[in-house]
Formats: sequence, C-alpha cells, structure tokens
Amino acid sequence: HKVQFYSSADLKQWSHLSDFGPSGDVAGDWECPDLLQIPSADAKQSVWALKVGLNPGAPQGGSGEQYFLGSFDGKSFSPSQQRGSHGWTNYGKDDYCAISFNGLARGRSPVLLGWMSNWQYAEKLPTSPWRGQMSLPRKLTFLQDKGGLALRQQPIVDSLRAQRAPVVFQSNADLQAVSKGITQDPLEIHAHFHPGQEQIFGLRLYSDTTHWTEIGFDQARGEFYMDRTRSGTAVTQNFPTRTSAPLVKERPYDLKLILDRSSVEAYAQDGTIAMTDLVYPVSSSTRIELFSSDNQTVHVDGKIWKLTSVWK
Repeated sequence: HKVQFYSSADLKQWSHLSDFGPSGDVAGDWECPDLLQIPSADAKQSVWALKVGLNPGAPQGGSGEQYFLGSFDGKSFSPSQQRGSHGWTNYGKDDYCAISFNGLARGRSPVLLGWMSNWQYAEKLPTSPWRGQMSLPRKLTFLQDKGGLALRQQPIVDSLRAQRAPVVFQSNADLQAVSKGITQDPLEIHAHFHPGQEQIFGLRLYSDTTHWTEIGFDQARGEFYMDRTRSGTAVTQNFPTRTSAPLVKERPYDLKLILDRSSVEAYAQDGTIAMTDLVYPVSSSTRIELFSSDNQTVHVDGKIWKLTSVWK
C-alpha cells in the first residue's frame, strides 16, 4: 500500500525519492499507479492526480481504482485535504487500472483508457471469439466548486456520432416518442433532470418487457446508481448488482450515457461521477423510458445521438 518515486538520469541507475501511503482504501493490493497533471476546465490552474488500482476490496466489490488530488514537487506527492480530494475514477464494477496516453501535446488534458472488466468474473464472460474489452477514452480535467474538488471525466465520442444534429427531447413525452424509433445501440444520451418531489428518478434501458438496466438518482440515499440485477445474463453469482456513488448536492443532476452491445458507461454530475458496468441484454433492441419511484412527472431535457462503430 505504497507508491514509491524514483529518479534516473540514464534509466540505469535509480535513486529513491519518496513514498506515498498507506492512504485511502487499503482493503486490497495496490497496482497500476499513474501520476497525472490535470488542468482545470479553463486551463488556468492545474492539480496533480495520483491514481492507483485496488484489487480486491473496491467499494462495488472486486477490482476498482482510487485517486488522490494534490501537489507534486518533482520528488514527492502531497495529497490535498480539501473535500473530494480522494475519490474513485469509476464507481462501477467494470473499469479497472486505467492507463494514460503518452505523446499528447504539453498542456493538453490527460486521456485515460480503462480495462472494462472485473477480476471477480473476467474469465467467465459469455463472449466469443473474444473476451474482454477496453472502456472509451475519456479526457480529464478537475473541478473546484462549493462541493469541493473532483476529477472530471468526459468520454471522447464526438467522431462516432452518426448524424451532425442530435435528436432533441424536452419532456417525458418527447423522450418516449424518440425511444420508439430507437431499436439498436450504440447510442449516446445527454439528459438534464430538474428534480421536484420525486425521491428516485432516472432512465430504464429495456431489452424486452422483463429485462432492463436502471440508471438513476436516489435523493433519499444521496446516491447516483446503476442497477443491472434485471439486465439479462447473470454471468456469476456476484454479477447481478447495484453500483452506487455519493451525490454532491451542489452539483447538477445531469447524465451522459454511452450504450453499447454489452456495456453502459455513465457520467453524472458534470462528469464528476463515472460509472461503467457490463450488461448482457437478452436482445439487441433498446427502449428508453423515464421513471420515478412515486410515478411523479420527471422533468428532463436532452439529446440523443446514434453512434457508429469504431471498426472500419
């Protein structure tokens, strides 16, 4: 449960500089560390992020990855004491040990790519002739607001949008009408919720009348969550699960979803919550519906894009 820093002038002789840790979550083995300089959204400030994989012992079970925000002086990393300076790069079950891209221009935001699986069931996924996949790449910035500090992630998918102009919806009825014309993923959805009295609300992604994945905001518990207990194939006993992340009340109730054949990647509260879960629906059809726990009207507006394949 330590990250050690070394320096070398020739990549042969190495000098030990400092240690970081134990800190944060130490319930499993630490691995795959990365140290990144993260700019603010306006690029006027920067903060250092030290991220480290944890397996097992992540909050959702099995594999996960935590980050620490702070400062680095070229020798040692010092974590910030501000609220939000320790968090998780992903609150889902299936995004582990993300690696940053080399060769980006100086000053450009780092880009992460994660392994979309979990060591609890990685060797048992029902796919053929391949097994395992990577997440979408996502650009990193940091946010500092009344809720404190946070790592902010934005999926890089613009080049995959099949049409220039998205389909826009501005009410429940609009979304239900749009959903009737959407039968195949992959899809990108942006939704902005304007909560009223309803305690739990969000979207359900149906593959038939009895199988769906639920993504929602639970105001009573103060959680953003994804529930795949009814999504389809239950790979192992610990695969059907509800993953969750703490909400920050000072941040908006917005949501970006990337739906693919066997995965849902969610980014909530201005990208400060990332949640990736594998799902294995019973069909390739997708019907999107709004819901609330008390059948109150859900006020929402947003956009939907059809996405093309990355494969030529």
